[in-house]
Amino acid sequence: KQDKLDTCKRDTLTFVDSFYRKNAFYPTKVEIERFLMHGNHSKTTNPVTRIKKAPKSILPEISKVVSEFESGKTLSSSRRMTLATVQGYIQMYMVLENFQHEKNTILTAKSITEESTIRAIEEYLTNKKKMKLNTVGKRLRNLRSMLNILTRRGLIDKNPFTTFGIKTPKEEVYSIALTRDELNELEQLELGNKSLEYVRDHFLCMCYTG
Repeated sequence: KQDKLDTCKRDTLTFVDSFYRKNAFYPTKVEIERFLMHGNHSKTTNPVTRIKKAPKSILPEISKVVSEFESGKTLSSSRRMTLATVQGYIQMYMVLENFQHEKNTILTAKSITEESTIRAIEEYLTNKKKMKLNTVGKRLRNLRSMLNILTRRGLIDKNPFTTFGIKTPKEEVYSIALTRDELNELEQLELGNKSLEYVRDHFLCMCYTG
């Protein structure tokens, strides 16, 4: 047991010394703990090589941009974004956050520019979240716009939607408008319930005023 402690102590001191000579500063407590937890003390001559930086998520940068949208710091066509537009970006961010968590992955500045990542997000929204096609398209269009901003700021090197020609899904939606006669019939309809009548009148008011 004492031999193991001596070996651990020796390798730790070697690690600290090697780390300092390579980086010109001493390792942090977290880096030493990571070395002790994952290092193979007796077999590796250069313990510094065992330390691997954890992948850095791009989500904090995306969250920062969304916050700028909310505050009005970042504008769209020289105007502040509408609440609905900002909400769309918030929902897009939540999708990415859930994707990371549920897929047990990290969306980095590199991985988010890969075609396979965008395809995986689309598949996740379509099959896992069971979103309708136009909702999937809306989330991806917000993501495409966000990646344009990150590219302009130099946070990622390209927008995969442009590089790989990725199209966002869309399906035709047919809106059926009520005729004047149908509106009149609805207006004359006896519902026998004040709450329903209030809802009906509110609906008619919106129809007439646009």
